[in-house]
Amino acid sequence: MPEYTKVWVRSKQQLDDAAGVLKSAGSAAFYGDDDFEELAFASENTVYLIRHSDYDGDWNEALGKLFGSEIKKAGYYIKDIMHRLTARGIACENWISDTALAAYLLDPTANSYGL
Repeated sequence: MPEYTKVWVRSKQQLDDAAGVLKSAGSAAFYGDDDFEELAFASENTVYLIRHSDYDGDWNEALGKLFGSEIKKAGYYIKDIMHRLTARGIACENWISDTALAAYLLDPTANSYGL
């Protein structure tokens, strides 16, 4: 199993650095809770973790940077994520893969598509 480096993002500068790495990596995998209070973005061998309660900048601005068009993202149940972000007034763009949709396409008769 590959080893990953965990990087906690707590400032705007750290967020800008992480976003730059994620953008240049080509794509990032996203996972987070339903309220966007804790997020994880992974690319190559680095996982960037960001928690609203630990972040010292504007949270909605941070969400906009991470979910905007500059970073290609893969996630799980993207439709739900997009609805929640849109309700907050945050544009959510550049999704390249939805693992829930992929699971459905592989087995459309399954009862659930949990992780």
